[in-house]
Amino acid sequence: MTTQERPTVLIVEDDYATREMYEYALRMAGLNVVIAADGFAALRVIDQEVPDVIVLDLDLPHVSGIDVHAEVMAHAETRITPVIVVTGTEWQVPQSVFRTLHKPINSEVLVEAVMQALSPKDKPPSGDHRRT
Repeated sequence: MTTQERPTVLIVEDDYATREMYEYALRMAGLNVVIAADGFAALRVIDQEVPDVIVLDLDLPHVSGIDVHAEVMAHAETRITPVIVVTGTEWQVPQSVFRTLHKPINSEVLVEAVMQALSPKDKPPSGDHRRT
């Protein structure tokens, strides 16, 4: 990504209304947004384009968010991509995620987390995930 390009956020969320809310909030914050409605679609997107941040639901059809995260961490090109997990269930969240947000969340919380993930000075060291 060059400084003239808008950062790209991949939203991986199977609930349509939630996905639309996330997309609207992030676009209003000036970010480029790519959507995936399930884990399989997310993996296809990541194969074509490495996003700057991934917003990832864990409870997804076809391929779980845990499996998507494992694939992200398994490849050198995507391993450094911050992953923000957004979940409504008590999953065992991998330690390598940037932040964990618990549903329901409002758009301001999501935008703040994404902006922090995009800011190198605010990135916690690998394994330091904050729960919000």
